[in-house]
Amino acid sequence: MSEYTKGPWSTYHDSKYRFKITDDKFGRHLLYSANGAPEFEGNIILAAAAPELLEALISLRSFMWSEGYADQTPSMAQADAAIAKAEGR
Repeated sequence: MSEYTKGPWSTYHDSKYRFKITDDKFGRHLLYSANGAPEFEGNIILAAAAPELLEALISLRSFMWSEGYADQTPSMAQADAAIAKAEGR
């Protein structure tokens, strides 16, 4: 898996860049967007949620597996594909 800064991440606006994502633990800037297009704010918000979404999906996938739902249903295959994509596989 590719390394990444663990969440949680936060978003905010400042005077130099329209939107920023920072990591909450160290306050490092992780991603910037200087464009004011409305979808950019949505993209930044979604990106800031990525570490927590990945962690939740991995946890849910593990729970479903332990409960006997290991069949490759379309939803489980979609979860596996999303996890693999996030892990750079």
